Order: sequence, then C-alpha cells, then structure tokens
Amino acid sequence: MAAENKTAQARTILAPLPETKRGYGIFIDTHPKDKKLLYTSGAHVIIRSLEDPSQAEIFSEHKGVKVNVAKFSPNGEWIASGDDRGRVLVWGVKSKIVKNDVNACRKVLDISWSADGQRIIAAGDGNESMARVFAWDSSNAFGDISGHSKPILSCAFKPSRPFKIATASEDNLVCFHQGPPFKFQSSFKEHTRFPNCVRYNSDGTQFITVGADSKIYLFDGAEGTKIKEFAAADAHKGSIYSFSWSPDNKQIITASGDKTAKLWDVESGACVKTFTFGNNVEDMQVSTGWCGEHVLTVSLSGSINFLDLDNPNKPKNAFHGHQSPVLGLTADARSNSIFSSDALGQVAKWDLSGLVRAQWLAGKGHGGKSVGSLAVNSTSEVLYTNGFDDKLRLNPIKEGAFSDNAVALGGMPTGVATSATNPQLAVVSLSQNKILVLRGSNVVHTAALKFKPNCIALSHDDTEVAVGGDDKKVHVFSLAGDALTEKKVLSEHRDDIIAIAYSPNGRLLASSDIGRFLYIRDRTADFATKNPLGWQYHSAKVTSLSFSPDSNHLASGSQDQSIIIWNDLQEFEALKRSTLEYSHYESVTSVTWLDDKTIVSTGVDRAIKIWDVSGKL
Repeated sequence: MAAENKTAQARTILAPLPETKRGYGIFIDTHPKDKKLLYTSGAHVIIRSLEDPSQAEIFSEHKGVKVNVAKFSPNGEWIASGDDRGRVLVWGVKSKIVKNDVNACRKVLDISWSADGQRIIAAGDGNESMARVFAWDSSNAFGDISGHSKPILSCAFKPSRPFKIATASEDNLVCFHQGPPFKFQSSFKEHTRFPNCVRYNSDGTQFITVGADSKIYLFDGAEGTKIKEFAAADAHKGSIYSFSWSPDNKQIITASGDKTAKLWDVESGACVKTFTFGNNVEDMQVSTGWCGEHVLTVSLSGSINFLDLDNPNKPKNAFHGHQSPVLGLTADARSNSIFSSDALGQVAKWDLSGLVRAQWLAGKGHGGKSVGSLAVNSTSEVLYTNGFDDKLRLNPIKEGAFSDNAVALGGMPTGVATSATNPQLAVVSLSQNKILVLRGSNVVHTAALKFKPNCIALSHDDTEVAVGGDDKKVHVFSLAGDALTEKKVLSEHRDDIIAIAYSPNGRLLASSDIGRFLYIRDRTADFATKNPLGWQYHSAKVTSLSFSPDSNHLASGSQDQSIIIWNDLQEFEALKRSTLEYSHYESVTSVTWLDDKTIVSTGVDRAIKIWDVSGKL
C-alpha cells in the first residue's frame, strides 16, 4: 500500500457501507479492545469507529479483487483479510503494511484466528483444498481440513486449549477437527440447508451453528457433540445468515432474511426479543456484531444498525451511505451539507454539523438506475438529480425525498449545471448530442449539436454555457433569455474533454481532457489561454475540476489517485501547486470545494473525504 501522504490528511472519511448480495450473509468483526468495526466493501477493507461514523480507515492492497472477510487478531494489532482469488493478507492495523501474503484456497469466505494469535484458518471454495491452517507470519501449514464436498461457508477456532476447529459447508455438514496438526474428527448432519455461520463462545466451552434452514444448534466446544437445538417455536421464518455471542456468553443475536434479528437466551434456547426493520427487500438482515454495549446488524441495503435492547421496533442509531461506486458529488456551503449519488440510484445528504451522518433520499427516485450528476440550486432548496433512466428530478431538500415529478430528458444525461443566482435556471447535456435549458421543471430550449457533450458548465452571470465534447473541443454558447447560440470554439485540446468549470468571479474557464491536459482561459480577454502549453502534471487523465469560492484556487482530481490544488491563478506559475497524493485508491472521480479552505472528494474506493487544505494554499 502506498504510504500515507505526510503533507495532508483528510479530516473526515465517510466510508462506504458493507457490500451485500441477496441470498447471502456477510461477516463483520469488532476490535477486541477498542470500539471499532471491521468490514469489507468491494476490494477494500474498512476500519470504522463505532462512536463517530466520520472516522474511518481504508485498506486497498487487494488491488481491485473483491474482499469477502476481514478479522482482527486477538490482540487487535493485526488484520487478516481474504479475497475472491483465495489470497489472505495479514497486515498491521496501524501501519497498514502487509506482513504476509498467503494463497489459502480458490476463494476465501471466512477467517478465524487462534486465541494465541499464532495460527489462522482461512476457508472457502477450492479444488484441491477448501481451507488452510497456517502460521500467521511464516505461512507454515498445520494439518489438513477435510470432510467437506462443497465450499466451506464458515470456520471457527476454539479459543482455548486444546485447540479445535469447527467448519460449516454448503454440503450441509458441520465438521469438527482436532489438532494441531489438524485432522478430521467428526461431522454433524442435522442441518437440512446451508449452515451459514459457526462461532465459539469466548471461553471455548461451546459453539453454535445457524443455517438457511432457520435452525440453531448448540455444541460442546471440546467434543463437538450436539447439546441441543434452540426452540423451534421461536424460529426465524427465513434463512439465518449470521449470529454473534454476547460478551458474557449468555445470549446470542441472530440475523435473518425474514427482515428481523432475534436475541436468544443460550441456556434455555428461547427467543428473548425480536427486532423488526421493515417490509422491503433491503430490510433483510445479513450480519451481526456485538462490541460491549453496541449490538449490531447489517441490512441488505448495507445499513449498519445499532440495536436498542429496550425498543426492538427501532434501532437507536444507524450508519447509512453508499455500497456502490459514487458517481455524483456536490457541496452546499449554505446548508453545510454534501450530496452524493451512486451506481444503484441512491442519493445521500450528509449534514456536516456535529457527527456526520448520511440521510438517504426516500422514495423510488430513478428506479434503481445510476444517478450520475447532481447540482443544488441557488437558494439551496432544490437538489437536481440526473438519472440513467433519462430523467431529471428536482427534489425539495427539506422533504428528504425524491420528487414524484420527473422531467423526461429524451436521452442519457452527461451533466447538469445550475445558476448561481437564479433558482429556476439549469442546463443539462445529453449524450444524444443535445443541450437542454430548463426553467424549473420546464424545458424551454433544446440545442442540437454535431458532437457528444461529455460535460457542461454555466457561468456565474448566467450569460454563457461551456460544453466539453468528444470532438476534442470546448464549445462556448451565449445564453440570452432562453436561447443558446454558439459563439466560440476552443481547440487547444488533443483528446476528448471530460471536465469543465467556470470560476465564480466570472474571469476564468478551465477544462481537461482524457490526455491529462488542463487548460485555463481568460474570459475577459476573449478566452486567451493563460497556460498555452497546457498543464500536464497529473500522470493520468483529469476527471474533475472545481474552482474555490473566492476564485483564487483550482482543484483537479485524477485517475493518478491525487488531487492537485493550483494556487497561482494570477501569473499561472504551475510550480505553485500543492498535491494531495494517494487521495483515493485507483482514481479520484470527483472533487469540489465546500468553502475556500475545504475540499470534498470521492473516488473508486467509494469513500467521500473532506480535506482541510488551509495549510496547502
């Protein structure tokens, strides 16, 4: 993993939610000493504070491969994470440096550490082997995990000597292994559908399995023999995907596809409380965690729910956000808020006052289609959302919900820009070679183009619209009343233009292309190019441009993972720039200013980061 940038730190990291899939559970973990949550999201591993959702760390060394599970070591100093290629990386919680890289099987689905922190079992799918037990630092093997004919879904190390291992598989078997070196001892065959999760209690005296057959079995931890089945009368009505033990080993919490979680008394095997979440598919519960007073579940939507043991009808808190790539981002200083959208059609408002939490816009919105671009109107009352359903929605921000009325655009939107002074004025570019001018929800003008517009910007005096095209040109249109008239074509670029921005003071117009060239022009001097050779200091294409509110700085985000702040917009000396290196893994996809000293960005890592750049200007 690249070293952390020493000159700039994101003061806030709004991490993505756990990635989920219908019909499958996931595993989360909690730190043995601190109030931290560990989970995976795509190719990334997330360490997140349970007390403050804006404090998170992201590990991305699986290099684009989906990570399925991550577990803290017993002392909390190391993490083992397993991915779709069967690799287990063991890395430092503080340093993020990889200590070991082990090929465990074909696909890792679960991981468990021995209580002394010396051994790891990684289990999942494979040809020759579906699990491997190895030394955490040397990779030396400790026996053979056998007895299963199908992928192993879950595994658990007995946390006391003599060490044992329990495994649960798609073949409906729960197998018990003794060692080290580990070898098959016995199997349990009473689950009629997948046993999805197996876990020991903290002293190793018992372990439990839960399954897709809605059954819960309690076993003796040393012998692997069944003690009892939990009360069938209290059973979930759907698959049980996950469970967690309480710290005192007296209770467990289970998560089910029936959209409930249940609290069980281990001694009696009876359900104590049932927690309900809603009636939508997204309300299915797919994972659990228990850290001190924090009892957690994860919904299919990715929402991390903090259960209220005194009120089973409503979680006392929840972390919301994005599960999929963030496509749209805009900031609104007046309301001290950020708005973001993703590939699943979710749109979130992040209130930056106090603890930063996301509020999803309610309603069907764009029907699950990607929302690619956002803009807030001049009074901060309306949020414009451009959907891949070829519709634009003008959503009243105070209502916290998508508008029922949608503007049919007649094509795929590629960008939206709103007026800085007129709350009714907006322009939209379409991939069908068109620009639309809107007054409120009415399309008052359509301009046909001879090129595909990739990006669009509206000058702050509402007199111009600039469009970057696939013809490698910037087209400047005058806006008089409701009509657009092309008045200038700027041809410095050598490749398709993908980002464009006007400065708030009305003086400058910036654009960038897929060849990583960035040009700035002076509108007051007939668009004279202020950097005629183009700035090409990013090492990959520039994806996003944004001027600071005072027009003194320009920020650019790039696929080279960095953000550059261009600090000289008077003499245009390129060396007077500041770089936020390794801002987002793989690519920065969007960057914008909240105020003159704060930048907001997002990237392929699905995180939203807030940067205090006052020391970089």
